Amino acid sequence: MASSIPARPVKAMEMQMPVERRHEPGKPLWCNCDSCGIVCLCIAYGLLTGSNVVVLRLGRWPFGDAYHTAFTLGYEALFVLSIWSHLACMLTDPGACPRDVEYAEGERHCTKCRAPKPARAHHCSTCQRCIMKMDHHCPWVNNCVGARNQKHFLQFLFYTAMQCVLAGFALGAHFADSAVSLPRRPRRPQAFLGKEDTAEMVAWREELKKYSEHQVRNEADLLCCVMVFFVAIIFGLFTCIMFCDQAIENSDPETLKSLMEKYKENNLTIKDVYGQDVVDALFKNEGDVISDQIAVIQDFRNASLADSTLNAALEELEEVLHQVDHAGNLNRMGGMQPLLDLALGTERSEATRSLALLALGAAVNNNAPVQKELYDLQGLERLAAELQKCDGSSVGGPYCAKLLFCLSGLLQNAAVLQAQADQLGVTDWMMDVGVKHPAPAVVKKALGYLDTVLAQSPQLPFLDRLPGKRDVVTASLLGLVKDPDVDLSEKALEVLGRFAELRPKLLLGSREEIIAAARQAQHSCELQGIDKDVCSGLLHSAAEVDRKLAGWSGSDVEL
Repeated sequence: MASSIPARPVKAMEMQMPVERRHEPGKPLWCNCDSCGIVCLCIAYGLLTGSNVVVLRLGRWPFGDAYHTAFTLGYEALFVLSIWSHLACMLTDPGACPRDVEYAEGERHCTKCRAPKPARAHHCSTCQRCIMKMDHHCPWVNNCVGARNQKHFLQFLFYTAMQCVLAGFALGAHFADSAVSLPRRPRRPQAFLGKEDTAEMVAWREELKKYSEHQVRNEADLLCCVMVFFVAIIFGLFTCIMFCDQAIENSDPETLKSLMEKYKENNLTIKDVYGQDVVDALFKNEGDVISDQIAVIQDFRNASLADSTLNAALEELEEVLHQVDHAGNLNRMGGMQPLLDLALGTERSEATRSLALLALGAAVNNNAPVQKELYDLQGLERLAAELQKCDGSSVGGPYCAKLLFCLSGLLQNAAVLQAQADQLGVTDWMMDVGVKHPAPAVVKKALGYLDTVLAQSPQLPFLDRLPGKRDVVTASLLGLVKDPDVDLSEKALEVLGRFAELRPKLLLGSREEIIAAARQAQHSCELQGIDKDVCSGLLHSAAEVDRKLAGWSGSDVEL
């Protein structure tokens, strides 16, 4: 039946998207494997390192030896800072739009990477991601320049430009000194009465040999000096122009002018002129940010506290909690309990409670110590009870999607917690209610939860309860495979693949329907103009499910 369908070599999503590469503790490093970028990277480091060696060896600094050490240390500091800022720019996520955030129907999204696409976000064909506030893809840093690494890019341009200026002065002075103080060739001694003095000739030959060796070294030094001098001029001009262009493009001259006029007219502080954000950036660390936001969240029952203030605190806290170290401090600083109470309470709007769930999910995601802390606060029982309200009528879809995100983060790579969640009915809810929910975001989260839990806990009692509702389960998943949303189709096929591995007899009678549903999904995908590799991947996924089922055909397997 499925012999005419080619075996699936790679998952469709893998052919379209690279692995997540965000530079955060506990997560894979962000680094592009672009051949052009790697070549430019080697050239950049080769020029920086080689120029540094030449300047240290041949450079001549002004004001004599008295300031030689100070200029050398300053140049070396610029060299270290330029390398550091380059690495920071290269290894920092430039602002890739997250693919795990569901977008509402009609919301602007990218058809290539299928991620939400906010204003000023552009798709980079090299990174294969949509980058927020994307400026350009720079091969010299082997990364896009976007919202999160533009500061490092400006620092790299500034430090490199200053390094080129100092290198140009130092090597220019060396070239000038060498041109003035070139050693003279030793003169051959004159013969007296037609006879040469043997001792004088021996001494002359020794001097000539030293002169020749010195000339070779001097010419090699001059060649290196001239080459690096011109490299410093070319790259100095290039980085200066780029720095000025970036600084002007990303600044607001009118705002700066008004601030300077305000500063002149009144004796104001830095906070008055530049705002609290600048003061916080200069003098506050992330620990202070967490403490301040937790203080706001702890006061969420105060009716005088505006939702906008609380939402801003939750958004800033959620951004910081993506880092493992800060997530570990959440409970110790007294923030987890009020965050849980806010998320599952009724004092605030669903939008605010959704933000609290998002922050809580970011803290516990794949973080075992924080998962245990939330569990000790009866977080699993309370979240599972709240899940029963997400029946498609009483609670909104965005809130339920964030609730599933939080639950998935709590149970990620935690087999014991997954078993307890199954006892609380979480897994059955995902299959009976979640995959039929009217909100696509909830359906995707439910499918993702099932795929993850079945992969990590293949012995869940949930599987033993499936035979009693085989027809309903099969019909639900096949309906999702046929859905025009390609992401839904892929996730449904992933879950079907898990069932084919763990309970193959559940699907043995539906092999033809699975292939037919995948063909329909592929046709719908092609009509939407989506990449052909993604569309054909749907049929490959169905063929893989059929291949797994074919191995069990006719054998005595349990449901």
